Amino acid sequence: MDFAGVGLLDGLKGKQREDRLRYLEGLADEGFSLDEMVAAAAENRLALLPVERALGGQYTGEEFEQRAGVPVELMLSLRRQIGLPDADPEERIFTDEDVVAARSVQQFLDSGFSEKSIDEINRVLGEAMARVSSVTVRGFGESFLKPGDTEQEVAWRFAELSQKLVPALDPVLTAAYRAHLRDWVRVAMLSPDELATGQLAGEIEMAVSFADLVGFTRLGGELQAGELDEVVSTFARLAAEVAGSRVRLVKTIGDAAMFASSEPDRLVDTALELLEAAE
Repeated sequence: MDFAGVGLLDGLKGKQREDRLRYLEGLADEGFSLDEMVAAAAENRLALLPVERALGGQYTGEEFEQRAGVPVELMLSLRRQIGLPDADPEERIFTDEDVVAARSVQQFLDSGFSEKSIDEINRVLGEAMARVSSVTVRGFGESFLKPGDTEQEVAWRFAELSQKLVPALDPVLTAAYRAHLRDWVRVAMLSPDELATGQLAGEIEMAVSFADLVGFTRLGGELQAGELDEVVSTFARLAAEVAGSRVRLVKTIGDAAMFASSEPDRLVDTALELLEAAE
């Protein structure tokens, strides 16, 4: 491959050029095309190509249908619902996990779950997983990136670690989901009218509380990015700690937290506890 001819060695001299050339040759040996390398280099993600492949798919749309026993259109719809871009079913974008997921969704539909409910679950799931993935990627880099690393060292180290650690996160996600589901069921109620009509009430009475950090915008101009992240992380941790069985932490966004409860007095107590914890 003519790495120099397509600009992959531009601006590099001495050891840097030698390291890049060695890495590019390694990518070529692993089956990466020159077009893939050029596109990745243009987006400053050349060192992440092996990780991308490690997390990528193995099956085309046709192969997916053969394994899952459901139309590939179902999986493409699920991808859109969770916020992923449209995909070409001719590409190898589908994984074994996609096969299992599609079968599971079909099982929900066959059991009588409405398509509207499935859509809503997937939309919320996509929002949550986007945040989890973002934090995971950041933690991965902070934990395993070393001073003076070359692209080659980062690429193969990250690819190997991702293959080991990503599957290890699956039980954590499942356990968190089941625990939250159990907690919601524990505080849920079914009224006599709902039992009689077979329909849930269109609305429920809730109290909502918002809390945010005073002077956060000013802090943003005074602290380094890492220090500001620590402030946000600490605030989110405190918000989670003060929430109780009757008060739910709905979400945190930067310097703000949203709580909800059917018991206003408990919500007020929680707000005061957060204020005390922050001080």
